[in-house]
Order: sequence, then structure tokens, then C-alpha cells
Amino acid sequence: MRIKKYRQPVICAALLGALTMLPAQEPKWSFTVGGGWTLLPMSSVNSKHRAEIEGWAEQGVPLKDFPELGQAAMTAIRVQYRFSHNGAVTVAYSGFSQEVSSSSLDPGIIFSTSRAISMDDFAVGILQYFPEIIYPVEMYFELAVGRANVKFRGDKIGEVTLYSVPTVFDEVARFSTAQGYAAVALGANLPLFGPLVLNGEVRFKSIQVGPMDGKLVQAGIERAERTLTSFDFSGLYISLGLGLEF
Repeated sequence: MRIKKYRQPVICAALLGALTMLPAQEPKWSFTVGGGWTLLPMSSVNSKHRAEIEGWAEQGVPLKDFPELGQAAMTAIRVQYRFSHNGAVTVAYSGFSQEVSSSSLDPGIIFSTSRAISMDDFAVGILQYFPEIIYPVEMYFELAVGRANVKFRGDKIGEVTLYSVPTVFDEVARFSTAQGYAAVALGANLPLFGPLVLNGEVRFKSIQVGPMDGKLVQAGIERAERTLTSFDFSGLYISLGLGLEF
């Protein structure tokens, strides 16, 4: 009778002990939000801006130099599903925008011009974790494909005298397109406390856009237009963020 009396508690205690000895299950999902910086050469666009400043100077309108486009703050969001200890799939979003402007160096000339670029993109990737090198840091390599929506805007506002003729500028040009791309990334996760993880990543994206189609509005009159400049958003996208594993 005594054996029957204590059998159920003993069995429960044995099962509880066995469960505590099982290895902890790795988190399957993670959600990361962060920010970063883009390092994009955009050499054709920036050289076109330098040539434009030189052209205005030759016509007697000295302008400040344009700051270079391609280096801007960005937002990065990523969802990851880890299907094994070393493998995962990801869905990611990133976006940035940047505007630069120039104005007359001559206080007697009222003229300004600006340029702005922006990009939003979504990507899916497959990720491979490396064997642990520096515990508890986890490093990984990722291959991804995505689609980027890019935009460019330029405007000129003011009044200048060109070849002895007063000329009024009131124009805005807007261009946009979508472009598929491929990317590679190298990153690392550092556990902080609980489910929080610090994520750092360097990603190279190959986004060769070329000329863009859009519209030019001059003095209220709109017409179709195509850029003379080829755009290339290829370059490094560096991010740092906080992740939640569950």
C-alpha cells in the first residue's frame, strides 16, 4: 500500500527531472529594428552636379558646391526564422532619403537649386551562421535578392540674367522607378540580456538603375522627361540594431 501511495509523486518528480535535463530550445524567430548609414559612390550623379556648378559659373551665376549624394542615414527592419542551428531565412526592409542644395554666392542674385534621392526596398535572403569563433557572438553570411523603389527630385527657383536676358526659373522634376537587385551581407549577433540581441551588419547591394523616367513641371506646365544621368544605388549599407528573439 505504501508503494502505491508514493508511486505517483515519485513518477512526477522523475519526469520533471528528466525535462530539466533536456537542452533548451533555440529561439526560432527574431525581429530586429535599427538604423545605419549608406556609403554609395554615385559617381555619375555627383560628377554631373559638379559640371552643373561649373556651367552656371561660366554664365555668370556663381553657386555653392553641392554636397555629395550617397551618404545618408537609413532605417533597417528584419524578420528572421531560424530553421536550424546554422541556417535561417529572412525578410528585410530598408530605406533612406537625402537632399542636397546649392544657392547663389552673389547676394544680388536670388537663385537656388536642390536635388533629392530616396529608396525603399524589400528583400528575402538565406542566412548561414558560422561556427562560434568568439563566444557568445554569432557571426553569419547572407545571400539575398530584393526589389528597390527609387526616386529622384530636382528643382530650380529664382531669377538670373543669362546672356543679358532676365530668366525666371520655377521648375520641379520628379523621377522614379523600381529595380531588382542582389545583395550579400556579413553580420553578427551579440546577446545582451533575456531575449534582447545587438545586431551589426555590413551589406553590399548591387542596384544599377540607369536613367529614370518622370515629369518636369515648368511654370505650371507639365511634360514627360527622362534623366540624362544614369543612377547607380550600389554600395555599402551599414546598420546596427536591437533584436528580440522568441
